[in-house]
Amino acid sequence: MVANQEGQHIWVFNHLAAKTLRTDISAEFRAANDRLDNLDTQDFNFRLEKEAAEFETKLLKLLEDKPENKSKAPKVPVFDFRPKY
Repeated sequence: MVANQEGQHIWVFNHLAAKTLRTDISAEFRAANDRLDNLDTQDFNFRLEKEAAEFETKLLKLLEDKPENKSKAPKVPVFDFRPKY
């Protein structure tokens, strides 16, 4: 989500909303495919969340406004308040 405050664009990543959405999507995916009936739901969601957290961390590192960041992505201040699971 992009918010506009005092003439600045602020990018907001809501980790809890994203986690909830991923959980709902995984439940729909498992319900739509009979071959996944024996899947351990808790383990599947744990692995899904772990992969998503790693992806989001790498994405935020691409955007960090730090001198050691050589990415060509737009540089913005990054404050990651993700709860540690």
